[in-house]
Amino acid sequence: MDAQLLLVEDDENLGYILKEYLEMNEFAVDWAKDGEEGYSEVKSNDYDLCILDIMMPKKDGFTLAKEIKELNKEIPFIFLTAKTLKVDKLKGFDLGADDYIVKPVDEELLIARIKAILNRFEYDETITKDKYQKACERRRRANINAPRGRSALLVMPKKGRAAVAETGVARNLGGTKLL
Repeated sequence: MDAQLLLVEDDENLGYILKEYLEMNEFAVDWAKDGEEGYSEVKSNDYDLCILDIMMPKKDGFTLAKEIKELNKEIPFIFLTAKTLKVDKLKGFDLGADDYIVKPVDEELLIARIKAILNRFEYDETITKDKYQKACERRRRANINAPRGRSALLVMPKKGRAAVAETGVARNLGGTKLL
């Protein structure tokens, strides 16, 4: 995998071990040692996934997660923390976390969870520009040939996924759906 990860962890030992282990598993990893450094990294680099500690100096992980979502709602993130209370876990998921892992961490399970999240987002990238252009052409033809009051709608979200919502024109689209 060539995924670019950001690890934000203030514990020197754990940060070093995780960075090395992730790199052994073919991830490119930038390691920030506090929340402010993590925010600076997110602003200046493109990451496929962020791993955030919660209790850090300068800026906690919850605040950092909010700021990351303000910059780019598409970046998935995992909380990796010693905070075990249900209220903290719920807050993490409310902020949009894709996972919440309590320390100590099993590195193999962390890798499996990262891969599962990245595979889900990689699926989003499978709708290529070529497929998008073909869908646009089908939409154009469908709208030209559609009976009055019926048309096809093409939606193109930020991540490159194309979706066709049909309103009675399946035969004009050749029965093809991109969802």
